[in-house]
Amino acid sequence: MLAFDYMGKHKGGKGGVIVNIASIAALHPFYITPMYCASKFAVLGFSQSLANMYDKTGVRIVIMCVTVTALVANINSKICDSVLAVIGNANDSKYPIQTIDHVALAMLDLIQKGKNGAAWVSEDGQPPYAVDFPHYSKRSLPV
Repeated sequence: MLAFDYMGKHKGGKGGVIVNIASIAALHPFYITPMYCASKFAVLGFSQSLANMYDKTGVRIVIMCVTVTALVANINSKICDSVLAVIGNANDSKYPIQTIDHVALAMLDLIQKGKNGAAWVSEDGQPPYAVDFPHYSKRSLPV
């Protein structure tokens, strides 16, 4: 929130960009890391909520959702024992590891081109892409 005090037009600033880092876990829950997923869902929701203040602040909020990097090497040591007891070995990732350099380039792209409230995905050394979040009423299903 401090960034709004310094950058926000409502406080005499010029506006700006805040990039929050989430994860693919904010978009697709992984049962092996429920607490991590919850924290990344929170980053996404928090960021998109702040994005609603753009008209008053001039501060764009964008979110980068990253897939696997070297940070998750030996993930078994980062999973709580009760989950690990159920799943066994979690080191068999179906996602290829991408380099930090690739993520950094995707973030530069996001800063330059990302629309306010946008969530982009960086994965597998491919160009980043935006994720659509239709209004919840557009996702309704009959019960």
